[in-house]
Amino acid sequence: MAFWLKIGYFTVAQEAEADYWLKRDWVNDSPGRLSGWWRTFAKPSKGQVYPTHGPRYEVGDRLVVYTTNFGVCPAILEVVGEPYWDPDRVDARTPEGDGDDWGVVTPVKGLWAMKVSAAPPIEEIGVAKARVQEKGHLSLSAAEYEEAERLIARRRGKRWSAQPVTSSIVPLEEGNVEGYEVRRPATVQKAERREARLVADFAATLEAQGDELMRNKVLPKGRTHPLYSDIFNCTRKQLIEAKAGATRGDIRMAIGQLADYERYISSVSGRAVLLDARPHRDLLALLESQEIAAIWREGEGFADNADGRFV
Repeated sequence: MAFWLKIGYFTVAQEAEADYWLKRDWVNDSPGRLSGWWRTFAKPSKGQVYPTHGPRYEVGDRLVVYTTNFGVCPAILEVVGEPYWDPDRVDARTPEGDGDDWGVVTPVKGLWAMKVSAAPPIEEIGVAKARVQEKGHLSLSAAEYEEAERLIARRRGKRWSAQPVTSSIVPLEEGNVEGYEVRRPATVQKAERREARLVADFAATLEAQGDELMRNKVLPKGRTHPLYSDIFNCTRKQLIEAKAGATRGDIRMAIGQLADYERYISSVSGRAVLLDARPHRDLLALLESQEIAAIWREGEGFADNADGRFV
């Protein structure tokens, strides 16, 4: 198995959505019908496998999609057929009729994808933009591919699937705090007050810096009562769950809630748990294992274990 960066341009709005890449069953590469190569070499015949100067992908190879316009990598595809020359097919299946420039077709299937707005920059997988230049594809090392897979596949932990849901952004004041139904009423009220104060103080701190903080209202199909996230930082695209306590049970519950909400919320760039105090180092390690940050009160403000990305 070999690993490749598949380079392309953002051409239609549908490409911004994760399902576009998972529904795509082919990609195209140079050379095209009008390539300068044909001044020296014989032009391939239609259907020729591995045409002259075309890509050397093999079945089972992995392609990390790179969108040059945005400088991000939104998808990973698997090669399921050998590349072949067919610029006419490219013309028929692209709005711009790209067969003159990109005449080689490779059958693929989508493995993982995320929206362009949430996709990792190419530098995060260890590839410098200068290395891309005018190429249509380039070879990746195993380490570069593994980092791409971690960022695109494992970070979100799932292949794309449609979720029948109504989701919206609402003010922090709307809805009720979830998660305390099984406790005594007096404890419920006390925990809700502490949590509401924590959220209000954190929101005031971030809003003073210019961030817009709201919450998500989610109504999955078949439910009569909506789910509410605690905080969604609209400016930084961060999903945050607040907990009045910092016990193992609180942390476990927050992890589950974040995983649940994120299924229905697009463009999440990071997740965190907001607490009144720094949690035990073992619980910090638990959160880190799930790629969730911790935020806690520190002095008159807040601190996090993510180099200040959340505060």
